Amino acid sequence: MCFILYFFVLLWSNTSMLQSMKRHTYFYYYILCGVMLAFFASACEDEYRDIVFFAGAEPVYQLGICDNVVTSSTLYMTDTEPTRLGLDGGDGEYVLSCSNPTVVSATLAEDSSGHKRVSLLPKAEGIANVVITDGNGGSAMLSVHVLECYKLTYKVLSIGFGLKGGNIDDAGWQSLCDTLKRMQPVQINGCYELVPDDRDDSMRGGKLKVYAGAGKAEPVGGTYRQVEAEDGDMLLQFCLDNGNMHVFSMRNPLDWPATKDFPIAPLLMWEEVTSAVSSGLPDGCSVYRAEEWLLLSE
Repeated sequence: MCFILYFFVLLWSNTSMLQSMKRHTYFYYYILCGVMLAFFASACEDEYRDIVFFAGAEPVYQLGICDNVVTSSTLYMTDTEPTRLGLDGGDGEYVLSCSNPTVVSATLAEDSSGHKRVSLLPKAEGIANVVITDGNGGSAMLSVHVLECYKLTYKVLSIGFGLKGGNIDDAGWQSLCDTLKRMQPVQINGCYELVPDDRDDSMRGGKLKVYAGAGKAEPVGGTYRQVEAEDGDMLLQFCLDNGNMHVFSMRNPLDWPATKDFPIAPLLMWEEVTSAVSSGLPDGCSVYRAEEWLLLSE
């Protein structure tokens, strides 16, 4: 804006009206232009941006709005290194306060790029607000949630069974499904809770809790890991503390249309369960259980 105003001032100075003025009038006119330019330059320098927390090395602005602004942060008690967020805007004379220092330790520091940083380290599970103020009365607030650990929770929405490579009469199929339902690790609305060893590669492996139903029953513990099948399919292997093992695949093993009506959509986690009911199957038959999973947010 300052450059635009400067352009119009120079343009004004070259109009025919001003060219007809006397020499001493020009003198006062240029003094007036100088005062105006000084005023507008001062106004540009005094532009004030709101204080923001940002993620990354630098704030990214487009059309005057910070694209990488952060208003909340989730920390975990398993974090050993602090989370660092940048500060931008305001007059730079930042003062930090924390509503609950027993939950999170928050400190101010300056990095090599010249930006002030807020360093956050979890201390206890809970919620705290970190507030930054400056000398002009500006402020910004960051909501911080501290949880026990980073985890992935998959809720089981529906369960079904499919048959491959043969056929069974309706009565026999119903009996087989009833047997499998009593043996499955979870019921509908149960869930699997995965706690990764490495948050950046969450499916590689970690600790596991299996909640059989929607109630408050004690979960079955265990571990999980990703394994590769001989055909290159990536499998998710659950090893439970009760000695049971379950291996899931996202690949649909059934040929469509299936030999039996399948009650749920094919975007599922599949497990072959033939060995659990092999005595009641015709030769060459395979049975699969499919669970529809929903990833719950933290």
